[in-house]
Amino acid sequence: MNQVHLVGNLTQDPEVKKTAAGKSYVQFTVACDDGQDSQGNRRAQFIRCVAWEKIADAVGAYCKKGNKIAVNGRIVNGSYEDPKIKDRRIFTTDVVAASVEFLTSRKDGTSEAVIPE
Repeated sequence: MNQVHLVGNLTQDPEVKKTAAGKSYVQFTVACDDGQDSQGNRRAQFIRCVAWEKIADAVGAYCKKGNKIAVNGRIVNGSYEDPKIKDRRIFTTDVVAASVEFLTSRKDGTSEAVIPE
């Protein structure tokens, strides 16, 4: 079973982009708390995520750097050739969002929203 559930904060403002076919998507990074190390310092994992279409539009419209969100999705591995170094492959791991829940409440007092795919 390939399921991922993340809760964390956005590391930057999301920017919605379009594919050549006009499909909207957004790539964003979620900083997730990873407990403390042996010296008591807080640790975080920075997880790359991607959302498509309706979810991408909602994330782009309502989220900004620092907002707490929950992402449910699946892990997708990929690779591409490094354009700067011949014969070098770069391997990637991303979470493709199936749903995103906004956990930071808006100033006008509206409740949380869940955006399913």
